[in-house]
Amino acid sequence: MLLCSSQDIEQCRYFEQLGIPSGMLGPPCDLKLITAAVSATTSSDPPSRFDSTYLSHVMMLLRRRKFIWFAASTHDYEECACARIHSKLREEFSNLLTVIAPRHPARSLRIRIELADLGLRVRLLSRGELPLDDTDIYVIDVVGLMPELYAIANGKPAFIGGSLFSGNGHNIAEPAVAGSAVIVGPHHGTFESLVSALNARGMLCTSVSSEHDLLSTVRRFLDRPEEAVSVGLAACKRVRSLVQDGVEIFDSVLLPLVLSELSQSSGG
Repeated sequence: MLLCSSQDIEQCRYFEQLGIPSGMLGPPCDLKLITAAVSATTSSDPPSRFDSTYLSHVMMLLRRRKFIWFAASTHDYEECACARIHSKLREEFSNLLTVIAPRHPARSLRIRIELADLGLRVRLLSRGELPLDDTDIYVIDVVGLMPELYAIANGKPAFIGGSLFSGNGHNIAEPAVAGSAVIVGPHHGTFESLVSALNARGMLCTSVSSEHDLLSTVRRFLDRPEEAVSVGLAACKRVRSLVQDGVEIFDSVLLPLVLSELSQSSGG
């Protein structure tokens, strides 16, 4: 092993505690952040089993909604929490639409039943259903549409699941670089370093502690759209800066070492 480059400074300290000599510890470089930012800004082919005209119609209807918020990578119980929040907020924001993209799309039929039991009109993208004006909850239950979805979430509140009741959270780089007003729950340990980096120069990623706190935050962003746009823009710039720093470290430090090692191993 020539060099150990971790995701962040905290992991560097952890490797030091494991006994790795400081001379073998390289500068932190978050490759997952880099790849997430690239995927968020790169157009992807739509899922092949869906007609592109249908998907374009879906995205057009989503863009038309004045009041809309997103919940992505959600897990058990989080969809019901988002539905309860929707039920309270729709009294204040007419024609409100909540878009849910569950972490595991195979759960979508069960999600529909659970949310319909709360008296909400739920439609599923995978069933060829459109987010018409009377839709309360629209479920994005297919893989491969997150870049397009986050593009629509630009300047809109976006809650990233796996973080409200349990778990370690999911990558917030994609919605942040897309310009969303990102919200996470208290259980975001895997991405704590990125949350801290975003909040080092202003509150660019809102961390909520409860369902009630999430309700208040979504309400604030819907009520003050200019704040959501401002936060999203600042978060996008911050993530792009972090990505640029990471790319420079990779190009100047890590890549030459990798190429040198490959050359030596091949006898070149």
